[in-house]
Amino acid sequence: MLAEARQFVNHVRRTNPGSHTWKDYASDLKFFSEAVGDRPLKHITFQDVDTFVVGQCERGFKPKTVNRRLTTIAALYEYFSPEDESLVCPVYYGRHHRRESKRLLSGDGLKVGI
Repeated sequence: MLAEARQFVNHVRRTNPGSHTWKDYASDLKFFSEAVGDRPLKHITFQDVDTFVVGQCERGFKPKTVNRRLTTIAALYEYFSPEDESLVCPVYYGRHHRRESKRLLSGDGLKVGI
């Protein structure tokens, strides 16, 4: 997985050199590779993603951060899917994405957290 992650991050860096997105992707995929190890993308399952999400939440990462990392993982699989049609993304949004807290406005226009 590490070689694929490097290839993907380098692609993002080449296609949008002025952006810092590639740094975020590299960081997100580093966290993911620490959780799943250096296995082929085909061998990573939705249970591995379950474990990754639980670990991220236990480490105190906010839902927005966890969701961004899941989006990065899905983008990695999307990048490689044209090369291997049997490659299936193990991220399932309904199962893995965390609910983010919503901010509402009170009657006086102040933000109130839920």
